Amino acid sequence: MPVQRMKSLTQDVGEKWFECLDQTYKKYKIERPDQVFNCDESGFATDPSAGFVLARRGSRVVTAIGGSGRGQISVLACCSAAGKVLPPFVIYKAKKMNSTWTEGGHPGATYTVTESGWMETEPFTSWFNKAFIPKVKDIKGNKVLIFDGHNSHISIALIESAIKNNIILLCLPFHSSPSATSFSHWM
Repeated sequence: MPVQRMKSLTQDVGEKWFECLDQTYKKYKIERPDQVFNCDESGFATDPSAGFVLARRGSRVVTAIGGSGRGQISVLACCSAAGKVLPPFVIYKAKKMNSTWTEGGHPGATYTVTESGWMETEPFTSWFNKAFIPKVKDIKGNKVLIFDGHNSHISIALIESAIKNNIILLCLPFHSSPSATSFSHWM
């Protein structure tokens, strides 16, 4: 664990977050695991030459998978505490989507592009409205979406949509998620 994470995620911070989670569950009557979702994204470089290659110790020939340059692909995964896995959201680094990039993808997956290949505010809000809400709208009662609270996720449009659809946005503490860079708490 990096030093910054060890210093940021103290036992006190963790305990306070779980107290907040417990209070949220009570206040909004979150009583079933199908009401609780978590999402996070991971980035994948398309040029592994600058990274590491894992191989069995003693291997004589190790082949790296070639990429198309110094690109970036991000994938957002989301699932419920009951084990319901939503289709992935894939973000390519490009200015325009190439339709062949979606061929053979996971059924129901959604795709977009950003100039960096990283998650940005508009794509996250779009995923929330067009992919997340339709998948959870038939679940009775309030729902909770737990996520890292990065500033690319938070927007007024997201908060308004969450309120309208009885979804409580709950952000993890700063540096408790591999991609977390800020802490926000919306209730």
